[in-house]
Amino acid sequence: MFKHLKVIALFSAVALSVGSPVNVVAAPVKPVVAPPVQKHDAKAAEKLIRKLTKIRTISAKFKQESIGSDGRIRTESGSMQIKRPGKFRWNTASPFEQEIVSLDKKVWLVDRDLQQVIIQIQDERMSNTPAQLLSGNVKEFLKDYQIGLYRDDKQERYTLTPTGDSDLFEKLDIVFRDGVLSSIELRDSLGGRRRVELSDVNVNGMISDSDFRVKIPKGYDVIDQTSNTEQ
Repeated sequence: MFKHLKVIALFSAVALSVGSPVNVVAAPVKPVVAPPVQKHDAKAAEKLIRKLTKIRTISAKFKQESIGSDGRIRTESGSMQIKRPGKFRWNTASPFEQEIVSLDKKVWLVDRDLQQVIIQIQDERMSNTPAQLLSGNVKEFLKDYQIGLYRDDKQERYTLTPTGDSDLFEKLDIVFRDGVLSSIELRDSLGGRRRVELSDVNVNGMISDSDFRVKIPKGYDVIDQTSNTEQ
């Protein structure tokens, strides 16, 4: 039985789909409402830059909920590891096993059910995705966004809206609870929404570069879409 093979939209601009989706339920379709124009808060931007730049490594468990423009809901869970510069691992455990790894300007997609590995170039589109906030140059990423800050006693919510046209998202919320990154929420221009909730968050713990090496199981089909056939 075929299923989707997707790079998580929050952490890559690459997407590849095969067959029909899994673990999807229908939900009432809500009309898409354009977000209000947001004024840029320079102090909030500087504070967010300091917060994110201090994160050299981060590991956590995640629960992700995606709602398409048609109201269909998709849920996934697993674990993630990110290390500056440019390294991340996104392991989905449920409802299927899938690994997404970025290292040395390449992205590996390992699908256990399909016994397939796809290798793609991490191209310039990656610089405009939320992955850059946690694995790349924060200040360079944020220069193209208006930033607002909303807070209560325990939570800080930074809202990013592109200053120009974006085919990736029209609004991105980064939420800190008690000073710790707790969730990332994204809304795209077609009305789709995606929320990643983090738990057991460990910031600046020891993560070895070897944790981002991909071991291709024997017998797996390898589709190398890079100009270099090295695996």
